Amino acid sequence: CNFNCIYCEVDRNHCNYKNSQSILSLDILKQELESLLIAAQNGQLAKEEKFADCRDLTFHVKDIAFSGDGEPTLSSFFPRALEIAVQSKQKFNLTQTKVVLITNATCLHRLNTQNLLPYFFKNQGEIWAKLDAGTEDYYRKINQSKVPFGQILENLKQVAQDFPIYIQTMFLKLNGNVMPSEEILAYCERLKWIGAKENILGIQVYTIARHAFGINDGDTLAPLTKAELEAIGETINKQTGLSVECFF
Repeated sequence: CNFNCIYCEVDRNHCNYKNSQSILSLDILKQELESLLIAAQNGQLAKEEKFADCRDLTFHVKDIAFSGDGEPTLSSFFPRALEIAVQSKQKFNLTQTKVVLITNATCLHRLNTQNLLPYFFKNQGEIWAKLDAGTEDYYRKINQSKVPFGQILENLKQVAQDFPIYIQTMFLKLNGNVMPSEEILAYCERLKWIGAKENILGIQVYTIARHAFGINDGDTLAPLTKAELEAIGETINKQTGLSVECFF
């Protein structure tokens, strides 16, 4: 991953990513995906004990998502993996199943130059892109990335001109403090700058739900309350006119 978010739930001190490019087998990926789709369609998935409280949901494949412990678009295997997902959708006649890319938006310009985005969206693709700040300073503090903040904003603007996207934002308390009001307003201005209001399907705001491994020594993180998160959501809606969903 080219982000090192302070709220990241992945303990990278105990993970070896050096050889991650060489250990991925596209054949195994295809086999595992198709096995799961078969299990959903024939009812085998519903028999799994872990789905005991939601068996009815196991028969419907809502989406095939690219996410995980890192940034999906950094992988050289992503174009082929996307093709496998689309082919599997077609093979199993999953006409209502979306292909979701959960991304930090740092490499969206590469997908554009590779002409992957038209193919992605033609096959019910949906982008959920991260934007956790309104200023460069706050971005550096939260996401701790060397990628310029302006590059991310430009990528979002370029994609949103032609394709529909969701924006996902993490709000938290850092050392007991909620994101400052001036930062929230700057964030709203960024959303308006991205523009193409009709192509921003919505803003998904959420807070910490798991242990954070990315936190720096001496700092503390805490989740927002439901009321605090909803208040920020209302501000975003009033400032931008965009639809906002709060996940708590």
